[in-house]
Amino acid sequence: MKKKAIFLLSTALTVVTAMNSFAYGWKQTDDGRWWLSASQDDTKYYANGWKSLMDTADRLVRYYYFDEGGYLLTNTTTPDGRQVNENGEYVLNGIVQTTSTDDEMPGFENAKKAIVVDTSIDTTLRADVNGWKQFEDGTWKYGHDGQWLHNGVYWISCTYPGSSEVMMECYSFYPDGVMRANSKLGSRSYNSDGKWVKDGEVVSVNAPLPADVLTDMEMAEALRNRGENEIADWLYSGGPKPSNSSSSNGSSGGRLSREQQKLLYDVTKDSIRDIKIDMALDKLLGL
Repeated sequence: MKKKAIFLLSTALTVVTAMNSFAYGWKQTDDGRWWLSASQDDTKYYANGWKSLMDTADRLVRYYYFDEGGYLLTNTTTPDGRQVNENGEYVLNGIVQTTSTDDEMPGFENAKKAIVVDTSIDTTLRADVNGWKQFEDGTWKYGHDGQWLHNGVYWISCTYPGSSEVMMECYSFYPDGVMRANSKLGSRSYNSDGKWVKDGEVVSVNAPLPADVLTDMEMAEALRNRGENEIADWLYSGGPKPSNSSSSNGSSGGRLSREQQKLLYDVTKDSIRDIKIDMALDKLLGL
């Protein structure tokens, strides 16, 4: 790892002072620069954006900016034009700005948030953004949990113009993380936007909030777990298209009706957790 850890004061999920503890801790390099570990073994760190941290002394949240290398910016102007003091705290007119744990800092709604860089991941698969990124050659990749989605099929959350409803669409990615487009893999066809198209429709289902990415297996398991076997059979087993899954109008590219979408997927956070636990146990037991 390129950064050398000097100390770890605490594994609590809070900041005690600007330079004290956070899970898994503030660290300092030999030349005096600070960085924030995001794992117990220090293989992960925050980088390339703002990170909000709570101070247990006053229960208020302060904002810090980490550069592309993962180092805390201090006494300077951040890339987005904001000021930070000697402790790296966001300041306005020289005053440290704070919020409660339930509120976001005013003006930070669209601020660039720090990502978690995982040094245990192959460098070619480490993502420098959360979400979609287009490269100079026109290809697309999707960053999630510090790496590019790769070598598989994933469901990714999205919203459509004029609607606040969160949906999920299906994409396939090559081993190097590049999104598959205008191609066919097995029985599935992916259009120019990389979206799975079935029976002439872009497949779209209600998102199981708060999940923003699901593997194909997680989606299939969740559908059947909810008893939506007719939908699951259509998507995964070559069954007939459900009779009430008529295409919707508008700019969605022809997806399932609103009624069918609501029936499709309303899995809760606890349900997703249970599904993942069951899958992990099955794998452990060789089932």
